[in-house]
Amino acid sequence: MKDSIHILSTASLNEDLLQRLDAGNRQTKVAAFIRIVTDVTKPLRDRISRLQAQPATVIFTSANAVHPVGKLLQGNVNLIIYCIGGATRDAVTEYFGGSSIQDVGDNAADLVKKVMLARPASVLFFCGNERMDTIPQRLTANGIAVEEIEVYRTELQPQVMEENFDAVLFFSPSGVKSFFSSNTIDASAICFAIGPTTAAEIEVYTKNKIVVAGQPGKKEMIDAVINFYDGHD
Repeated sequence: MKDSIHILSTASLNEDLLQRLDAGNRQTKVAAFIRIVTDVTKPLRDRISRLQAQPATVIFTSANAVHPVGKLLQGNVNLIIYCIGGATRDAVTEYFGGSSIQDVGDNAADLVKKVMLARPASVLFFCGNERMDTIPQRLTANGIAVEEIEVYRTELQPQVMEENFDAVLFFSPSGVKSFFSSNTIDASAICFAIGPTTAAEIEVYTKNKIVVAGQPGKKEMIDAVINFYDGHD
């Protein structure tokens, strides 16, 4: 067993999660490789505000999309919400209540299947500029109209890491792109991915072992790291 396991988290972690991750022989460095920018223009504000006057079926795949929409609407709406789990579901519950959630998916592909079972005529997809094509393409191909509303953008923040790490934690495909644009990893390093889409992006850059979190959330990512190393001691 190594004296110390050096871990890089490519996104911020709250103090509780960081303390759990740093227990035992693990040491973690945190470096944010992306920046989330929310710019709610007047046209966007007006479009979101119109949801207060009519019911709608809404899709969220990121807590980053939930926050600006929730702050504008303040829960005063009649929404049927489909979302992925983890932090996204937690944010939806915070702003709109758990009863607003029609169904939860493990990832975008799983969520599409659940929306298709209900067959709404149309959906609103609140997303960022780096959103994947899975939801709009598959729903549109199955006769469900999709209105995409971009409420945030992701900016890459590449930086060079001088240290070598035993494990690197990735929380989005954008974070993967940003990290590997300026860094490589040792062949023995373990990559942890928050979900299958992020894992697929990692595979573009490396053949290293990838461990995927059971659910899409930072807590679940830390659980995956702890379970992996506790099981391999």
